[in-house]
Amino acid sequence: MVGTLGLLVISALAFPVAYAESRLTGRVTDANSAPVSGARIALQSPAASLQTVSDPTGAFRCDLTAPGDYSLSAEHEGYFQVKDRAIQLRDGANEVTLVLNPVREQFESVQVSASPPGIDFDKTVSEQVLSGADILEAPYPTTHSLRNAMRLLPNAIQDSAGGIHINGGGQEQVLYTLDGFNLNDPLTGRLESRLSVEAVRSLEVSSGAIPAEFGKGSAATMAVKTGTGDDKLRYSGTNFVPGVASHKGLVLQDWTPRFGLSGPIEKGRAWFSDSADAQYTQHVIEELPRGHDRTASWNLSNLLHTQVNLTPSNIFYTGFLLNYSYAPRSGLSVLDPPPTTIDQRARQWFLHLKDQVYFGHGALAEFGFASNQTFRREIPQGHGLYLLTPDGQIRQLLCRFDREGLARSVPDQRVPPVVPLVRLAPNQGRRRSRPRALLAECPAHRL
Repeated sequence: MVGTLGLLVISALAFPVAYAESRLTGRVTDANSAPVSGARIALQSPAASLQTVSDPTGAFRCDLTAPGDYSLSAEHEGYFQVKDRAIQLRDGANEVTLVLNPVREQFESVQVSASPPGIDFDKTVSEQVLSGADILEAPYPTTHSLRNAMRLLPNAIQDSAGGIHINGGGQEQVLYTLDGFNLNDPLTGRLESRLSVEAVRSLEVSSGAIPAEFGKGSAATMAVKTGTGDDKLRYSGTNFVPGVASHKGLVLQDWTPRFGLSGPIEKGRAWFSDSADAQYTQHVIEELPRGHDRTASWNLSNLLHTQVNLTPSNIFYTGFLLNYSYAPRSGLSVLDPPPTTIDQRARQWFLHLKDQVYFGHGALAEFGFASNQTFRREIPQGHGLYLLTPDGQIRQLLCRFDREGLARSVPDQRVPPVVPLVRLAPNQGRRRSRPRALLAECPAHRL
């Protein structure tokens, strides 16, 4: 009788404890219902405090010992913080959706204190994040160049030619991705693309024990994430008035206009953003005769990005990046007259498509395809022999140099792709497995 009574007392004490357990699950998304991974979630009450991090699908989970009133907070670089949101948890399962709005405009600055980030024991890499607001607000020279903005990262340096080196590695040892797709040039393996700084939502650099899915990024990987419009029409324009200087007459100086437009295609379902920028540079050599004393160059880029929510759990993304550059008489100087210069022309088309499906319970599938096509041509302006004299170079005999490359890939995200496919090929025929340099119109080649 005593043993039976003791068993009943233990059972009576155990059942209220099991009944009092509570569980909170949810997702963190942006204003367009796209998942936000790596968001830090904090749940606090007078008796308990929990922290967790959202997974690549934006999902998170907190197991609590007792229901009651809690305050919920969520934050992520580049987004406005959700602070001390009151929430009442019941017994059993509870579900919530947190929406983080991206930082787009800032009219005043205040002193704030950031909460310490949660420790994710599943990560084996070191990460640094540079938000789009930091890129636009931080002072650095030549603010129209995204390459110069990369110097704001603590582990990135820029060489004299403008190339970016991360963790001391070479330019071709860093894997660059644009919205999850490989952006490295198919021929050089470097970052040759030009992007408007207004189009970038964040730069995320990962280094250390990098997973094999990131391929050749032995030094680091840099994920360039672009923004999408919302239900409000927004536009911006910068540096639209060119500078004028007097060098043997009035000439246009460096001119870097930028323009951005974003908004809804269909409110609540489809959005777009378009960012364009240009750079015009003109140099005048005072010592050379008129007509042979100046050179001008153009660099143009345009990035169009769209998002369509086919269903609340199915999001379709598209993007198209266009780069074009034209630099006649490259290398013109006092000792290098026009016959020794080179006309340089380059263009790039980068198209990517991605379909993202969320199945619930932390399951996410992505299907995507990208095509990166580049072309570069160098045309010498001299037709005689190449001579070096005490007065400088006289003429040159060079070959026209054409380079074409084509790369196709699938998403390179932290969620492994379903079918990994990377292929390099030239534009002509698209049958060779490696890039090819084409030499043509070269008299010396026929000797």
